[in-house]
Parts: sequence; structure tokens; C-alpha cells
Amino acid sequence: MQVFVEWFVTLLFNDLIFTQLMLRELIDGDMERVARLSRAVFDKPFSLIDGIVSAYSPDKNSALTTASVIALIIGHVQMARILPYLSSGHADHADPKIIAAHVLSTLQRALKDQSDAL
Repeated sequence: MQVFVEWFVTLLFNDLIFTQLMLRELIDGDMERVARLSRAVFDKPFSLIDGIVSAYSPDKNSALTTASVIALIIGHVQMARILPYLSSGHADHADPKIIAAHVLSTLQRALKDQSDAL
């Protein structure tokens, strides 16, 4: 999970063309291009994260939880531009390492809570 989160946050911050194209495809809604993006970019990492999530919550819909993991990362990267300007924001909230560490901490707590509930 750590390797994926750090890789994905870094990718979204460092490859602005990829990030803009990905977001455009998600917003535009052209299903053929979305399907191609899904297969070419997201399928393998999604499957790996889904396997980890399934280990913590085998009775749950792991695909939705995996989508939440990816959405959490994308959301934080998108919000990174405005967070430093908000009243409780800080400049380091736009740092990929800080974001990756925060996302990992949040996911570890959530997965531990799910595991404890079983």
C-alpha cells in the first residue's frame, strides 16, 4: 500500500500532463477513452490495492474501498493547490511527501478499524 500511495501521489504531482489528461478523461466522460485509461493505467495498480483491501475486509466490496483509496489520493492532490491559502492550511500541505504520509496514515487507521471489526 505504501509503495502505491507514494508512487501515485508522486506521479500526480510530477507528471502534470498525465494528471491533466487523466482528470480531463474522467470529467469528459467519453466512455471509450475512459475504458482505455482504465485498462492501460489503472487496472494493474487497482488489482494490487484490491488484493490488499480484500485481506482486511473479505466480506466487503473491496472494489469500492479500492476506489475510495484512489479517490482519496486524487482529491488530496487536487486540493493541494488551495490548502495553503485556507485559514488552517499550511504550505507543506502541498508537499507530495506530506500528502502521501497523511493518506497512508488515514488508510492504515481505516483498514485497522475494518480488521478489528471482523
